[in-house]
Amino acid sequence: MQAKANKTYATSKRVKSEITGITKHMMLGYILFNYVDKNKWVSELKSCFGVQFVDNLTDFNYSRGFLYCINEGGIEIVLNTGQLYEYLCEHKTLDRLFIYISTLAPFVTYEYMQYQYVESEEPVVHKNQQIHLRRDHLPGDDFKKFVESGIEKFCENNGLLIVKESDLRTRIEGISLEVSGEKATVFDFFFDDETK
Repeated sequence: MQAKANKTYATSKRVKSEITGITKHMMLGYILFNYVDKNKWVSELKSCFGVQFVDNLTDFNYSRGFLYCINEGGIEIVLNTGQLYEYLCEHKTLDRLFIYISTLAPFVTYEYMQYQYVESEEPVVHKNQQIHLRRDHLPGDDFKKFVESGIEKFCENNGLLIVKESDLRTRIEGISLEVSGEKATVFDFFFDDETK
């Protein structure tokens, strides 16, 4: 069959480019963005953690998985909204659980982060200048117990396995990803090539 050259047909160059992107750089954005429901795990997470609100940050741009957040105390605050700023002005900090779920393997990982409101002596151009994120934050015992119980239940109910922090940092030989290139780690490969 002889195809007409028009905008509804892929060029040979485009086909080769997609093959290279998928096989060499693991670029799966098109597949994930168009065929995977970003909300797949929301109701299950609500059930396992016993909360009414889960913030869905899944975007599939450079990620190979889902990203969901649960706020300490189950507080309903969406990231990058005025809600976060208003909450932090009053309470000064917000602990959040970030849950990563791979689409490539039955793997999960999670991390704690804390948003902090910081007073500024300098004039503030944008209110987000007063919000700082701590990635190395360890939460209080109550939130930690809540998280461990919820993660365990979520993994057991869904046949998922938690990948340890030490394994997440391991470099993968012979794999090149779009953002991390030849320095790809287990985290980059299974969860997100842009985040860490």
